[in-house]
Amino acid sequence: MIIHALLREAVRLGSRLLTEQGPARLVIRGGKAVGVACAAEEIPADFIVNCTGCWSNSVTDEKCLQVPLAPTTGMLAYTPPVAANLRTVVMAAQCHIRADGAGRLVIRQDHYDRTVLPHTPVETALREADELVAIAAEVVPSIWKATAEAVRIGVRALPADGKPAICPIGQLAGYYVAVTHSGVTLAPFSAR
Repeated sequence: MIIHALLREAVRLGSRLLTEQGPARLVIRGGKAVGVACAAEEIPADFIVNCTGCWSNSVTDEKCLQVPLAPTTGMLAYTPPVAANLRTVVMAAQCHIRADGAGRLVIRQDHYDRTVLPHTPVETALREADELVAIAAEVVPSIWKATAEAVRIGVRALPADGKPAICPIGQLAGYYVAVTHSGVTLAPFSAR
């Protein structure tokens, strides 16, 4: 939800949104990052902020511009609309729960992150998501009848040291990386 809201606002403020452009490549001239080349065109820029997560190293072959990464797989279980009315993120011992809009909840737990892979069959992941919703009902009893409406398996962008990498990198002028699993949480601080 937050990504869509931010993209809409960026377009409203004059940004141009290009989708389905295939892999992008960093354009370097005279020791400075000067743009990005994608399928449609080369896009000039005064500054480049690479926030492509797990794919941040794919924009260039320059070793000095690579971020050591240790991506991990994660599973999120989504409930249908339920009577929970959460107003904060719940970080219980059993699982983590947050509201996802329209009465839905998103649930995760470390154990399930370790049992799924990006190619896990949907049927298997949905069974595990149902188990996760049942675990969440121990924390939020009003959802005890709920089952998983959807499940998503993704790959988290994590630098190898586990800390956010939000900085200029190498000696390349005009080039910055922003690689972190906590992008939304850290966004207000990172924007500075």
